[in-house]
Amino acid sequence: MRTSLLNTWLGVAFLVAGFLACADVVILSYHFVFGWSLYCAAAGLFALVMLINLMYPQARQRRYWWGFGLAVGGGCVGYILSHSYATNQRTFFLLGLAGALVLLVLAKAVMVRRAAIHLAINTLLLLILVLPAADAIRAPDRAVSERPLEKKVYSFEAARQDPITFALWWEHFVRQWSKVQKKILMPDPKGELPFRLKPNSMATFFESEFRINSLGFRDEEFPREKGDVYRIVALGESTTMGHTMEAEDNPWPKVLEGYIRDRLSLDRPVQVINAGVAAYSLQDNVNRLEDDILSLEPDMIISYHGYNGFPMIDDTLAPVRQDAPPDFVDRPLYLIAQCEYRLRMLHYRRRWAGGGTRVTIRAGGEEAALATPYAQTYRRLIQMADREGIELALASYNMSVTAESEPEVIAFYRGAFPNVDSAIQCNIVHNRMIEDLARTHPRCWYVDTSQGLNGCHDQYIDLVHFTQEGRERLAENIYAGIVDRLRRDLEKSRFPADDGAG
Repeated sequence: MRTSLLNTWLGVAFLVAGFLACADVVILSYHFVFGWSLYCAAAGLFALVMLINLMYPQARQRRYWWGFGLAVGGGCVGYILSHSYATNQRTFFLLGLAGALVLLVLAKAVMVRRAAIHLAINTLLLLILVLPAADAIRAPDRAVSERPLEKKVYSFEAARQDPITFALWWEHFVRQWSKVQKKILMPDPKGELPFRLKPNSMATFFESEFRINSLGFRDEEFPREKGDVYRIVALGESTTMGHTMEAEDNPWPKVLEGYIRDRLSLDRPVQVINAGVAAYSLQDNVNRLEDDILSLEPDMIISYHGYNGFPMIDDTLAPVRQDAPPDFVDRPLYLIAQCEYRLRMLHYRRRWAGGGTRVTIRAGGEEAALATPYAQTYRRLIQMADREGIELALASYNMSVTAESEPEVIAFYRGAFPNVDSAIQCNIVHNRMIEDLARTHPRCWYVDTSQGLNGCHDQYIDLVHFTQEGRERLAENIYAGIVDRLRRDLEKSRFPADDGAG
């Protein structure tokens, strides 16, 4: 009797101690709840065996001690599986699965021979054996540094909708770009700008050459004096400078120049200068306008700015996302992580079913945006262009996701861009703001470049930078927005039968 009481007490103590030891972990993350529930259930089975041992001494047969051993083993395996799952330790999770496999085989050998029990055990055995093999086949290839352009690991589809793969791609992208920056950037001699492009420098980004000409532009060599050329300056950020990766890729200003040359018959040749600089904001470009841009005597400036200036839009003016989609959490097996993520996304979709867009604009936000530092900087650009008699096109900014994008696509980019929801909000305000500014100035107009581009994630290599197809689409949209002005000023009396507008 005393031995039975001691065994029972040990079983209950095992249950309570296990719960207390893990309570802090359960509180820290709800993902532990399921695993620890299995653990506590196994410990409870341990206590139950001890109670049976106390109440029915005649039941102390071998199978009950086998049950006791399986209960203890189940508790240990439950602990290993739950802890390794929540902390994403693949090796220990696979060891836990191996332990569960052994326990199930033993249970099948010693448990009561009932068809339902054996069917359940066989199903679990099959699941444990098949799951790791299926995961190895289905999991995305996260070796992003190996043939990244060929594998297109930046693509939502090619990465199999895996945010972890995209985050790894972004890290690799940033490392490669850092090498380029060391070769093509230099300090600003006047100390007014963050840095400048180093004249006559060159670097290779993946398979694309970045050549900076003698005037400090990512462009072919050209004289500062324009002569008889109709000169267009494309002013912008890295999206204008162009994060080209393939050998045959071109930034959108160069593509636009080709469209104009091939589609229009003009009295004067048209040159489009790429004045984009990666990491520059609109404020930086306006600050360099006097020295670097106006001396080129441009006839037209195309402004394509956005992301780098979003901090100049006050947070109180931005739209409000009431609830962000759930994040993808990496797990030891990709298939299980996907299952968990889809269940959470299903719950999220049900909460928003029939709710329309998840983004709203606060009352008065659009009017208040016109008083932000971003709007004030745009006014400086407009005033300088107007003073010099320069045509100014303000192009809308585009991103791979919008407020109407699927939650899974937004979550895909969040691993590398935690501010994706804020960026979506700011872009809504930004585009409406420049549209309002353009209405008030006769030499300035708004160019909507969103068609086939804004929210079309297959046109991007990340949140804002384009594939070559995306750059061509942007050039096409800008061409459509400026062609009437060019025709008015430059086109001959006879036009080609087909100007290629389609």
